[in-house]
Amino acid sequence: MEVNPRINDIFNQVINKEIQNLNNMMDVFDENAFGKIIEEVLNAPEIIVVGTRASATIAIYAEFILNRIGKRAKKIISVSVPICLINTIAISIGQLDEETSFKHLNEFEDIAKDMGFYF
Repeated sequence: MEVNPRINDIFNQVINKEIQNLNNMMDVFDENAFGKIIEEVLNAPEIIVVGTRASATIAIYAEFILNRIGKRAKKIISVSVPICLINTIAISIGQLDEETSFKHLNEFEDIAKDMGFYF
């Protein structure tokens, strides 16, 4: 079977663009910051993964993988609420002490379910 040369051209363009993207990432990659993030994840008693719209699927997968490797993880996803609202709430709650954070997260969970979020 002969492959249309245009398909080969498109394939090569996609691959070359991905190689360029990976090279660009390596230019700005901060190994120390990445290490700190990994340490935070490993030491966290619980991880809440937030995903909206296109990232909802990634949040579902991240929760699955984190639980599979033994971390206690929960997801908050929505396909219609702007991410800026969720980010603001998540960042604000994260600045509080643990008891207050969990109190507000429980309240937020009830409100979010009423708004169409899925847990």
